[in-house]
This record gives sequence, structure tokens and C-alpha cells, in this order.
Amino acid sequence: MYQVTVNAEGKRCSAAVAFLNPILYRSNLTILTNIEVTQIVIQNHRAIGVLLQSGETIQVDREVIISAGAIASPKLLMQSGIGNAQDLKHHGIAAQCDLPGVGQNLQDHLMLMLPYQARQSMPIPEYLGEAGLFVNTGSDLVVDASDLQVHFTGNMQPLLGGQALGPVFFACPTLLKPESLGEIKLRSAQFDSPLAINPNYLNCDRDVDVLLQGIHLVRDLVHSDVMAPFLESELAPGLAADSQTLRSFIRSQASTIWHPSGTCKMGRDETTVVDSQLRVHGIDQLRIADASIMPRIISANLQATCMMIGEKAADLILHP
Repeated sequence: MYQVTVNAEGKRCSAAVAFLNPILYRSNLTILTNIEVTQIVIQNHRAIGVLLQSGETIQVDREVIISAGAIASPKLLMQSGIGNAQDLKHHGIAAQCDLPGVGQNLQDHLMLMLPYQARQSMPIPEYLGEAGLFVNTGSDLVVDASDLQVHFTGNMQPLLGGQALGPVFFACPTLLKPESLGEIKLRSAQFDSPLAINPNYLNCDRDVDVLLQGIHLVRDLVHSDVMAPFLESELAPGLAADSQTLRSFIRSQASTIWHPSGTCKMGRDETTVVDSQLRVHGIDQLRIADASIMPRIISANLQATCMMIGEKAADLILHP
């Protein structure tokens, strides 16, 4: 059974509720909402502040810490002249630091939804995914961590697009360790211009192989004796589908569960963006603390790990 971030009253507990609300009274805390940062102000390879969309500059005495996520953090770096120098030059952005790894190494978890007709009515679950399974498929990936997760959820009719079919349940194999890597690039120097995001999903056949094993594993589970009172039939892709049909189904139906990561990865080689202290290479007084710093996406939902990245960043800042 999954742990979830809810309070004692059953309400969702966001990071703001957990970390900011208890300290709103502090005199050294200022929170600005509906404010968009368009650029990191850099002087002599040192971050000295941030530029707001309004044109106002907020200066810092110590550091700028970016925590905008795996999509917006690399965008902000590139808009500020930190990234692949050739790409920046193409958009007329002066390179402050040539870091080709900014926006590269994009990784995500892909989920495949397998709907099943149920024999009996089922309650609507309290959470979208209440229970799950982690497994190593034994593929040629040289890792000990799980490379497949299976989400289970009950009678979520809206996931079928509004089609009323009676009671249903879902078993959803999810790719945890993709070999396919994507990238994020600027389309222009204008901050409000949409990004060019290429997730490159399922470019590597091994990723399809893992999800195919996931389908077979799910079928073994739902056709077990303990599930017999619940299972009526598989709605999609259907037991008659051959291997090629299943592969086509995977490529057409797999979708993100919004776990982008890796686009400002931590490390020491020429493809990395931050060091082990989360400091951006080549720019003083600038750190990143979010999922973008993961060299490899983790074998789990990202939220708890992102909280721990924030905790670690706070410790590094307080105790350099």
C-alpha cells in the first residue's frame, strides 16, 4: 500500500503546507506569488540576483537557489546564458557558461493503463493509485533496482474517457529505468516562447521489452485465484493480441505520469550541470535543488525524493 502526503483530516499536504505555512511569521521570510523569474542575473561568473518579468531585479547577498523542476530549471539557465554555447548563440543569447548538459538527459516514467471489466461493483478509491508493486524484470539492464512498477487502482471510470462499462479496475505497468533519453531546448530567446521538448519516449527497444514483460506480469496477477471474484475480462489490449500487436499497443498507449528529471544532472563529467553540493559548474552562488539534478531517474515516484533533495540542499547551505 502506498504512503500518501495527506494530513490527519485526509487533505492533501503540499510542500507549501508542510514547510512554509508553519513559518509564515518569520521576519526573514518573504513570499512573492504570481511572480515569474525570467533570468538569473550573472556578473563575473557569479549569480547576484534574479530578473522578474516586471523588469524588477531582486538582488541576493549570498546565493540564488533554483527549484523550478526538470522543465523550467534548464529553461531558466539557458535564458540566463548557461547551457550549450552554440545553441545559445543561435538564439542571440550571450553565453555566460558553456554547459552542454543543460536540458539534456531528460528522463521520465512511462505508464501503460490496462483496464479490466470487474465482476462486482467496486468503490471509488480514495486515491488514484492506492497500491503498487516494484519488480526487477531481469532484463539486460545492469542495475539492482527495480525497473518496473505496477500501479493498481479501482473503479476510476473517468480514466476510460467517460465510456460507461460498469465496474472496472486498472493494472498499470510503469517503466522505471528508461534507456531512452530526451532533451529540452529553447525555441527562441523570448522567455514566454514554448520550449522544444523531445522526451524521446521508447526510442530504445529495451524500454518496450520491459513494458511488454509488465503486460505479461499483470496478466499473471489478475488471472490468479485471489482475483477470480473480481475479474470479468481484459478490455484492452485483449488476450488475443499477438506480440507485435502488444508492442504497437505499448507505443501508442504508454503515457507520462509527470516524473520528468535529469536535465541538470549532478556529476563531474562534461555532460553534468551541478556538483555534489548542487552548485552549478562555472557559476558561483548558484545552486539547483529539484528533480533535474538526478543523474538517473529513481525507481519510485519522485515526490519524496524531491523533498529530500530540498532537505539536503538546506543542510548544505546552512553547513557549508
